[in-house]
Amino acid sequence: MTIHLAPDHPASRAALAQAEATSANQHESKRGRSKQSHTNDAQALKTPPVKPQGKRRGSGPEQAIQNAILAYLHARGILAWRINSGAVKAAHGGLIKLAPKGHSDIFALYQAKAVFIEVKRQGGKVSPDQQAFLDRVRSAGAIAFVARSIDDVEEQLGESS
Repeated sequence: MTIHLAPDHPASRAALAQAEATSANQHESKRGRSKQSHTNDAQALKTPPVKPQGKRRGSGPEQAIQNAILAYLHARGILAWRINSGAVKAAHGGLIKLAPKGHSDIFALYQAKAVFIEVKRQGGKVSPDQQAFLDRVRSAGAIAFVARSIDDVEEQLGESS
């Protein structure tokens, strides 16, 4: 996994280390589950797990880039949040609606402007819904762009160290 970070940012090394550690921990926890971990948690046995629909999200290179960008924004004092879109199945069987389909991965407030950042890994493509969302919020006066690295965020926000 390659993440392009500007080495002179204080948050860059820490963000990369955190993202790589998180990715490694997730990988290890998938491989190293023991029978004991499945039987010891009585509370987990009482509540049946909800199976995710569709492909699994929340891990991999794109997630690591999101984490690094969020760490960078927070280190710069910029308010920023990860936004989930779509819907998830709740334990009671209903759906919980999240942000609209195509909503950007990161929302931030920068110099009194709304910022929407769609994070993609190198070679990743923006879906038509994502592009339509970026175009719509950009036309409303927001800053909206695709980022594949912290350098892209710096460039779009006009920041440099």
